[in-house]
Amino acid sequence: MNYRLIAIRVLYYSLGFAALTGVTAVFVPTNSPFLGRLLGTAIATGISAGFMLLAVRGLENPKTRPLGTTIGIIICIVLPLIYFTIWLDAITSIRNSVIEHLALTAVIVFFCGIPLSLGAALITHKQLKRAGYFLLPCWSCLILLWTFDVWRGGIGTYNYIEAIAIPLAWCSPVAALLLLRWPKSVVPLILLTVSCVLWQWYGATVDHWNEYATPLAVIFILGWVPCSLAFWNLLTLRKQQYAIRKSELAATTIASLAIAFCFAYAWTNITGNESDILLRFAIACSILGGTSVLAVFITQVLRMSMYVAKSSSSLHAICPRCENKINLPQGKSRCPACNLQFKVLFESPNCSACAYDLTGTDKKLCPECGVPICATALQ
Repeated sequence: MNYRLIAIRVLYYSLGFAALTGVTAVFVPTNSPFLGRLLGTAIATGISAGFMLLAVRGLENPKTRPLGTTIGIIICIVLPLIYFTIWLDAITSIRNSVIEHLALTAVIVFFCGIPLSLGAALITHKQLKRAGYFLLPCWSCLILLWTFDVWRGGIGTYNYIEAIAIPLAWCSPVAALLLLRWPKSVVPLILLTVSCVLWQWYGATVDHWNEYATPLAVIFILGWVPCSLAFWNLLTLRKQQYAIRKSELAATTIASLAIAFCFAYAWTNITGNESDILLRFAIACSILGGTSVLAVFITQVLRMSMYVAKSSSSLHAICPRCENKINLPQGKSRCPACNLQFKVLFESPNCSACAYDLTGTDKKLCPECGVPICATALQ
């Protein structure tokens, strides 16, 4: 089956439908409620056309084909739901609850489609495919659960669905990060599963958590361990030569403290013993933890980037206007004979530690100081 051809047809059909609404708008009175519906239809069609274009581009490459297919399927589901939501309101025999359910279903499919698309993008990468295969069934299940909850009575009607869906939505990204380091992630994944089961059991049966403070504390502790390990795995997803061990360990520790204080404050709040000092520490550590993690990421990226040093040498050239021999220093200069202006910039890849010129070298270590050379510095 030619999925690319199908996506292109859907793209052009949607654009044709948008054009049809534009033509129809000419014959609709300005005070008619149909004019707003036509405008909403055109806007929804235009946005969906942009996403379908991404889907078509993704289907052209085998590496991005799962991502393109996922985006295309999501748009093909969401767009008709939006159309029904806009136009069924004009039919008086249709109940408002049906229209609300259609709108909620469209929102659910669209936002759950974001992690679904991420999972589809990961499955084509050897090191990331486990995380991708985990995200796809998790968020497909969440779409089914929340859609069933909506159409059977509204979100939050069934406790067991809420008890399954909420932990799954929060924990699946953490589990996906842990699966990037599968051999080291068996224990935290077990803890994550146990915390989800406990949350499901107590969340569906308990009305007042203050009577079950101990099980609640156990759930928070079991959830804190894999979250902390996930931060460590996230910060160490780089080649060994770009490791910043002390900074990575410090950032993970601060982020783990932030999660611990947030869980501790949540525990005191739920059990009726709210602590102002815990709230302050939770906010402070969250800010420090986020800043430190971001700082480590930035430092890792800079270490992997090309280091370029300016040269102080001059260029021997011939002026293209007067054909006199001239020496062009770095920066702005003029030809002394005809006053032609020049701007020259010399750049060369250099060692990030000792600034040794690496031009032409094919070694993995700097010939001068022995520091590992980034591959991009030689390109």
